[in-house]
Parts: sequence; structure tokens; C-alpha cells
Amino acid sequence: MSRAGALPALAARAPRGAGAPLYRLVADDLRQQIADGALQPGGRIPPLRLLRDRYRVADMTVRSALRVLQDEGLLHTLHGRGSFVALRSHRP
Repeated sequence: MSRAGALPALAARAPRGAGAPLYRLVADDLRQQIADGALQPGGRIPPLRLLRDRYRVADMTVRSALRVLQDEGLLHTLHGRGSFVALRSHRP
């Protein structure tokens, strides 16, 4: 996947020269959607293929972004069922 074609809106908001990895930009956008309430606690986030197409990135990029949010306690994943917004954040 070409970086130039991916995440047009997110890339425009990223600081120039920051060189933030795409998975971080995807994670940042999803984190903001959680903070804004667009993704509700307990709600399922869109499936990987939809996120991949929305952000125009590879599957692994989306998986990496989801892993970041899981590590932060914002998401939990149930094998075969999907990823869900945590009912409450486990962040300090």
C-alpha cells in the first residue's frame, strides 16, 4: 500500500516531517472516535476489512492499530466475534 494514498484526512492532520507510522494514525483516529463518543462503550467497532478499506491500509496496519488500543485498555477482542470498546478505560 502506498503511504501517499492512505489516510488522506489523517495524514493532513499529522505534523509535517513527523513520519508517524500509519498504524499510529489509525489508532489515533479510532481513539478520538472513542473519546468523542462516536464509538460507544460496549459497542463493536467495524470489522477489520471495513477499517482496512476506510483507511486504505493493509490488514496488518489495522491489526497493529487495534493492538495499540487493546494495550491501552480501550478495546477488547473476542476471537471470532470482533473487537469492542471497553466499558471503561483501564488507563491510568
